[in-house]
Amino acid sequence: MPLPLPQAPEEQLQVTSVVVPPQLLVRLAGELDAFTAGLLEAPPGINLQGVLDVHLDLERLTFCDGMGLRALCEFRRQHVQAGRTVRILGAAHPYVLRVLRLTGLDDLFLG
Repeated sequence: MPLPLPQAPEEQLQVTSVVVPPQLLVRLAGELDAFTAGLLEAPPGINLQGVLDVHLDLERLTFCDGMGLRALCEFRRQHVQAGRTVRILGAAHPYVLRVLRLTGLDDLFLG
């Protein structure tokens, strides 16, 4: 008998992006994990011309696993390669802050 496939969690990730040059604000709400990490990629149709700073607002992010951390690092790498700075704002949930601190990513993102 085959094993059941894992189901996506009830709480999905919501990603909203707002461009006001020279800034791009990306808000994450919900859970950033193996099921939702692909949603962090830049949505098609967003014009990043003139964007120098990228701010990731994590105030409403409630969970982040290893795949979520990997997605955050890849997101940062792509923007840094394009000459932009990337900072995390509002990482408020204790679990998310702890994961960032334990992995050393707080220094990378929070400066």
